[in-house]
Amino acid sequence: MPIHYYTAGNPVHPHLIFFHGFMGSAYDWFDIINHFSAQYHCIAPDLPGHGKTILDRFLKWEDMGKIFYEFIGSISSGGIIGTGYSMGGRLMLYLAISFPALFKGLIIESASPGLKTAHERQDRFQHDRAMAEKLEQTSIGKFLEDWYRQPLFFTLRKHPSFNDLLRQRKKENPVQLAAALRVMSSGIQPSLWPGLKNIKVPLLLLAGEADIKYTKLLTSMQKRCSAAQLKIIGKAGHNTHLENPLVFLEYMSNFLNQTGEKY
Repeated sequence: MPIHYYTAGNPVHPHLIFFHGFMGSAYDWFDIINHFSAQYHCIAPDLPGHGKTILDRFLKWEDMGKIFYEFIGSISSGGIIGTGYSMGGRLMLYLAISFPALFKGLIIESASPGLKTAHERQDRFQHDRAMAEKLEQTSIGKFLEDWYRQPLFFTLRKHPSFNDLLRQRKKENPVQLAAALRVMSSGIQPSLWPGLKNIKVPLLLLAGEADIKYTKLLTSMQKRCSAAQLKIIGKAGHNTHLENPLVFLEYMSNFLNQTGEKY
């Protein structure tokens, strides 16, 4: 499956890779990438079923792991700093635990290691399957209207950039998004909680102060991973890099300096 991706910066510089969330694309990271592209080689792929990366078959998590292991390996054989948001953060954690040498450092924004019990996973898969069917049966505009009514996005809906985000989301293919939701549902994702203790590279966990659910989740993650540090971003909910980009950039820059990943 060919992975479409956006790049900026000089390939001889240290590498940063960015994974977007559900219904997003590489475009979601453009403002952040513009800040770092003078000193880093930045790569932002469209995840399967998003943007220009076509999801043409059912993939297991093991399949996606292999695809992105090979994709990242084709960019950097010596490790890379990864930043993943929400769904993209879950995939990045899976890669970090499955392939320990792949990353030199990780920034995980508003993402979970998955659900702990089979019952929770089954409930979630049924929920996501219903959402996928809704995507296929209703207009993308109606789906977005309902999706962003979730409490998770309360602060995002009030943000000045929200209308631009909606315009970008409306460009997505709803059939492809439905396929992605079925494949990348946390209902079929293996629980990564036991593997957190095995992450040895520096790990920065970011959550918005208004996102109570993920603030608690990331606090629990920090306690299970000795390499992790947690930063709470004020004036932000689930999407901290859009809602408060200046603080997001400050924490990310400090983290890169701490890990020695600078040109």
